[in-house]
Amino acid sequence: MSGSFLLIALLWVGQGGPPMDITTPMDVVRGVPNDGDWPAAEAPNLAIDDYVGTKFLHFKGESQSTGFQVTPVVGATVVTGLALTTANDATERDPIAFELAGSNTAIEGPYTLIVRGDIVDFAGAASWPRFTRNATSITFANQVVYSHYQLLFTRVRDAARANSMQIAEVEFLGTLAGQLPSPGDATEPQTRPGGSTPVISEFMALNEFTMATTVEGRTAYPDWIEIRNRGVLPISLGGWYLTDDPDNLTKWALPAIQVPAGATWARSPTILSRTLTWPPGMDTYFQLDVIAELRALVTE
Repeated sequence: MSGSFLLIALLWVGQGGPPMDITTPMDVVRGVPNDGDWPAAEAPNLAIDDYVGTKFLHFKGESQSTGFQVTPVVGATVVTGLALTTANDATERDPIAFELAGSNTAIEGPYTLIVRGDIVDFAGAASWPRFTRNATSITFANQVVYSHYQLLFTRVRDAARANSMQIAEVEFLGTLAGQLPSPGDATEPQTRPGGSTPVISEFMALNEFTMATTVEGRTAYPDWIEIRNRGVLPISLGGWYLTDDPDNLTKWALPAIQVPAGATWARSPTILSRTLTWPPGMDTYFQLDVIAELRALVTE
């Protein structure tokens, strides 16, 4: 197959690469203040669940700084940017200023300030569209490695009218510890134009204990990967490829199945082949390289 390719949902291991969202839905999250003053279905962890159809709402956010603390499961990282997506309603609740801090002690802190600044798009004369990511980049110089982060939203768009602060999705853009972005790399991960974007939300290489299946009469533990549709529209995986080899971007073609908004498509082809049609031979050659430098979703 010829032509250029768009690289989506990266996880770089072992070399410098463009900043990626270093948070996942599996991360440990605490609200700030951690007082439970939010609806049960709008808790702090929903700010990083990779789905813009949910949101985090804190009822104290119109009158004081509110936000959350997070411990990324990927380990220590260097964060150099943020991306924020507006929630479904009530533009007066949109945050318009932030403070980001890091800690290497515990999720509770103490924290050291990394940067504070304005969210230009959300503070504009016209309210920012719903379910929409900021267009003006939020990037900053930072080379300090942290294992825990605290993001506070210090002001909302219209405190007089708001009864809370809300945000649909937060992306902490950075690299794994020991990997600074390569010169000339983009400051934000690319997204596929004109629609929802799938992301790799979880994977298992060198699997030895999960998702047991039977292959030729013997128990096997196949490698597996989970792909999430983080948008608000369904998306087809037809035309997408998985790879752990930067020299072979079309290594594994994905089946043309529809993934609903907010849903995950997951599991090993060995298991899914019982109900889905896969490319010939995929059951046998789907194996993630545990020492590979790249896990990626790719589309033309």
